[in-house]
Amino acid sequence: RSTTQRDWLDYVAIFVPLGDTIISLAISIIALFNSNKIGKQQNNIALYDKRYKVLNVLGHLISTTEIILQRDISDTKVVLYGSMETYRSSTTLTDTIAKGTDVSSFYTGLVFEAGKVEHLFQEKDIQIVMNFLSAFYELVSSTYSKENFKEEINKLELSYVQLQKSGIINKLEEITTP
Repeated sequence: RSTTQRDWLDYVAIFVPLGDTIISLAISIIALFNSNKIGKQQNNIALYDKRYKVLNVLGHLISTTEIILQRDISDTKVVLYGSMETYRSSTTLTDTIAKGTDVSSFYTGLVFEAGKVEHLFQEKDIQIVMNFLSAFYELVSSTYSKENFKEEINKLELSYVQLQKSGIINKLEEITTP
């Protein structure tokens, strides 16, 4: 009888370390899957933050354009300056645009930031957005370098109408409205 018990205990002694190994392997696999899942969630959060930043800047440029188009051309500099100050006071996204920059540099930074729309819209819509950003940039540059910038206002208005007709402004409002 003692040899039978010993044989049984020998089997247990063999399988206990093997069981520990299997349990350790299972825990490692679970930990690997969890860390992979957490990594994907963190990437999604970072991607959302980048998209939100771009969409917020683009929305600001569109609302500034709407104000410019409603006002007299002589108010353009005042509108640009006031809109810049409103943006700076109402957002925490000013890390890319220094507080001490002039109006032209500020909007150059915003146009550059909004130009990162590659993965946010379809290709045809991206071209419309880029045309708008180009027209906005030309207006800002001309406002501070020319006496007459009516042509740039007209280009901006045309590109803004394209944004409206394509539905991009509506898409932007849907994405950014909670």
